[in-house]
Parts: sequence; C-alpha cells; structure tokens
Amino acid sequence: MARKSRKDAAAQAKPKKAGMKIWRAALYIRLSVEFNGKKGDSLETQRQIMEAYIALCPDIEIVEVYTDNGTTGRTFEREAFQRMLADVDAGKINCIVVKDLSRLGRNTIDTGYYIEKYFPLHGVRFIAVNDQFDSEDSENSGNHLIVPLKNMINEACCQ
Repeated sequence: MARKSRKDAAAQAKPKKAGMKIWRAALYIRLSVEFNGKKGDSLETQRQIMEAYIALCPDIEIVEVYTDNGTTGRTFEREAFQRMLADVDAGKINCIVVKDLSRLGRNTIDTGYYIEKYFPLHGVRFIAVNDQFDSEDSENSGNHLIVPLKNMINEACCQ
C-alpha cells in the first residue's frame, strides 16, 4: 500500500465554504544574526509550524513566503519585511503569519505599532502561531496586556 503525503491530508482537512472570506497570507520568517542553533528556530522549522497551522484554517491561503535570514529583529529595515509591506499596500496580501511575536520584531515600540496600528489600518489579519495570537479573535483586542508584555520580554532577551 502506497503512503499518502501529509500535504494531501492537510489539503483535505480544510474544506472551503461558499461565501467564506479567504485571507491571502504571507508567511514571514526571520532568523537573526544571534541565532544559536536552538531547536525550533530554524527557517525550515518556522515554515513547517506556520504551514501546519494554516492547513487547519479553511479561510487562509498562502500567497507568498518572505524570509529575512541573518537580520536582527531590532530594526524593521529588513529587505523581505519591506517587500511584504509593499505587497500589503498593493493589496496582494491581507494576512501575515509568523511563528511567534519575536519573529516579527524585537523592538517593543515598533512591533506594537505594526500590530496595533499599521495592520488594522490596512485591514491585515495578524497571526503569531506559538503565541496563540490572532487579531481576528475577539479575545485578542488591542488592549490585551499579554502582547505588549511579550514584546518587552522579546526586546530584553536580545540586548
């Protein structure tokens, strides 16, 4: 008996419903210069985590993968991140998925700006998989305390 691909199983697991809003997603992957080989942080692992999550979401389709390899999260002047923002402005994507909040950035103020101001202003759904944050979830309102706290911890951890 031939083995079946997990990708085929995942594709079957998320049937789309007629009239359902489909989010056009960007997977954003960042591996910093401070990478120490810790399991779970590799580019491939980040992508697998996000793809496994999206496989369970019938309303999300992956449009593009943006990767900044060897770039610190303290700045948002990252090549792939800037291309992703240009694609947001162009209407190509309206959902951004990251492995966790630290992959978006390690600068509390700027990370908060994107999550609380920029993404909502541009109609972008933001998902941090391992932090169980989805901006479309009513429990994750802009006043939720845990996100700014995690961002502060992420910034302190890379100093």
